[in-house]
Amino acid sequence: MNAMTALANLRHFLEPWDRYGFDQRHDALIWGSSTETTNRGWLHQVMLPHASEELDRFHAENRFLEAFRHPRLWCEMNGFNLFSKAFSLFGPALHSEPPRVWRAYNVVTTNMGQGGFHQRFDGIIFGGAEHGRRSVWLLETRSGEVVSADRETSQEIFRWPDFDSFLPAALNELAANWSEDERRVTHLSFVTGGA
Repeated sequence: MNAMTALANLRHFLEPWDRYGFDQRHDALIWGSSTETTNRGWLHQVMLPHASEELDRFHAENRFLEAFRHPRLWCEMNGFNLFSKAFSLFGPALHSEPPRVWRAYNVVTTNMGQGGFHQRFDGIIFGGAEHGRRSVWLLETRSGEVVSADRETSQEIFRWPDFDSFLPAALNELAANWSEDERRVTHLSFVTGGA
C-alpha cells in the first residue's frame, strides 16, 4: 500500500461523516466541529502530505527508520486523528511554525522518550489510541507486526500480522462502535482488550 492509495481509502472511509461538515483548512482535512460533534475538537483531522523533498530530507536525517517496513508510508500520510482522538497516526511534523489547525505527533520525538517500548517490542511507535481511561501506543516491530501496548504498563493488548492488516481492522472497529447518539466510540478491543 502506498500513501496516496492509503489516503484515498481513508478519505472514502470517512465520507459517511461528511454530514458533520467537511472542510480543508490550511494543511488539514477536517470533519465536524466541537459544537457539532464532541468537546474534543474536530471529529476527524487528516493532515495533507508534505512535499517529497521534505520527506527525503527527513528520512536522510532519521536513518533508524529504515529498520522498519512502513515509516515512509506513515510519514507520507503525515498523520491523523480520528473519532475525536480515539485513534491517531503520527507523522514527521516537519513545519517549524505553529500549526493553524493541528499537527500530528512527531514519530521521531515520540519514540525518543519511550525507550522501554522499543526494547520490549523491538519496535517503533507510530500511533496511539484511547478509550475511557486507557491509552495504548501502536508499534511496528522489526518483523513488521503491529502491536497495541498499554502506555502505562507496556502490556501487550493486541497483535496484527502487519500494518496492511491492522489499518482496515482498526478503522472498521472504530466505525462499527461509533455511537451516533453519544457522539463517541463505545468500545475498542485493541485498547481495552477482549471482544
